[in-house]
Amino acid sequence: MVLQVEQAVEVYHDEEYKSKRWHFPSYNFTMSNIWSPFLVKAAIFEDNNGVSSSEVQLQLDKLDTNWTNLYQSFDYMIISTGKMVPQSGYLP
Repeated sequence: MVLQVEQAVEVYHDEEYKSKRWHFPSYNFTMSNIWSPFLVKAAIFEDNNGVSSSEVQLQLDKLDTNWTNLYQSFDYMIISTGKMVPQSGYLP
């Protein structure tokens, strides 16, 4: 809704543009989108196209630092999930 009133200023993005941060100066409001494939620490073996060369190794007793290094600075958090669909669009 804020985008209808004010144009956001992008203040951060990671190398692949998966995680981003925007600031709305008039409202002193910052919104972040933090990409984390899992909420826990994971060893992922894939290339830039998302093609895996091995199984994902999850460490269920450790949280992913992609989001845990930042969450204490947030007033509100919305945690959302999704399901990756293969490029063919077919789900087994």
